Amino acid sequence: MLDNGATTLAVKRIKDWSVTSQGFKKRMQRLYQVRHPNVLPAVAFYCSKQEKLLTGKENLIQLCFLVDSGSQNGQAFDWGSRLNVAASVAEALAFMHEELREDGIAHGNLKSTNILFNKNMDPSMCQ
Repeated sequence: MLDNGATTLAVKRIKDWSVTSQGFKKRMQRLYQVRHPNVLPAVAFYCSKQEKLLTGKENLIQLCFLVDSGSQNGQAFDWGSRLNVAASVAEALAFMHEELREDGIAHGNLKSTNILFNKNMDPSMCQ
């Protein structure tokens, strides 16, 4: 995480994803073009044979942390909150499958570490 006082950036390391560097670049550029409130827009990305990195603004907390801890900054992560997250993730998945189908882009690795929250506890999906 990088915080220069004005902008906070989070870096997501993408493991075990067999896609070419060109395919990764195309995917990131396409995801940047389409906007949805629950899909993490990439600010920057990096790709090499060894690793792929994705940088997004302010999405700092992973869902798996909230599930394990049960709260964040004193806010309870109760079942109502969990259902709201599930609905937001479902909307993001539907958007990706509808809007990005022609590009062959769909989220195929849905897991708790790929759902991030900003300081307002709004969820976003990342790759």
